[in-house]
Amino acid sequence: MWDVLIVGAGPAGTTTAIKCVEAGLKVAVLESRIFPRDRPGETLHPGIEPLLETLGVAQQIREANFIRHDGI
Repeated sequence: MWDVLIVGAGPAGTTTAIKCVEAGLKVAVLESRIFPRDRPGETLHPGIEPLLETLGVAQQIREANFIRHDGI
């Protein structure tokens, strides 16, 4: 039995899942696409770094060497 069902494993769904798990909830995430995606993380704005740090995933993102843009 799940406490929370999240549809979509993009940035919003993943963030929601992390925060729910941190709150002690059982979470299921449904995603229609197969991971890893061809170009994951390429549209993450540089300003997202503080949130990635807060979520505890910044280091994993950096180590995965996703294609990133410096912004416009």
